[in-house]
Amino acid sequence: KKAEDELHRANLTIEVANRELQQAFGREQLKARTDELTRLNNRRHFYELSRKLFSLARRYQTRLSVFIFDIDHFKQINDKYGHQFGDTVLRHVAQVISEHVRETDVPARYGGEEFIVTLPNTTVHEALAAAEHLREEISAPREIADGKKMTVTVSVGVAEMMTNEDNLDRLIQRADQALYSAKNAGRNCSRLFSSECAYLPTALESQ
Repeated sequence: KKAEDELHRANLTIEVANRELQQAFGREQLKARTDELTRLNNRRHFYELSRKLFSLARRYQTRLSVFIFDIDHFKQINDKYGHQFGDTVLRHVAQVISEHVRETDVPARYGGEEFIVTLPNTTVHEALAAAEHLREEISAPREIADGKKMTVTVSVGVAEMMTNEDNLDRLIQRADQALYSAKNAGRNCSRLFSSECAYLPTALESQ
């Protein structure tokens, strides 16, 4: 009986240890996939998931769109209110994204104040409507932190995967060129990629 009790306790100890190990592993896995500040997908995991969606869209000839956006005048926000407040703004934008994208979409912090979303089974006009809805939600005046009420605006570029396209990076580059077009139009707006965008530098190149 005593031996059985000791064995039972030992088994329970092992079970608890295994559970703790699995939880720790899960946390590490989550940490490796998410952006620490915003809790969205990080850039690396975004590419991992989006390449899979891109391959599926090519294979089954379905629609795939991307929109990329960044926060307007974010440097001025940091300079005026400080980096801690700037981080709060980033978290606010990330929360709005999380609340309004579909479960099948892939949202991520792309870098700095820039965010990106891949939308499977979505035409460019459907993606534009989703981007506009998100832009309007983000720009609704609200208290961000410490009683400071402000309006945060974003500029958005939208592009759709072309027939027989074989490179996700080209799709993202077109969305980025559309983003530059939105900035060129005065910011706080969304733009679709068009032939005119192809002659513009990307938003990243303009920085």
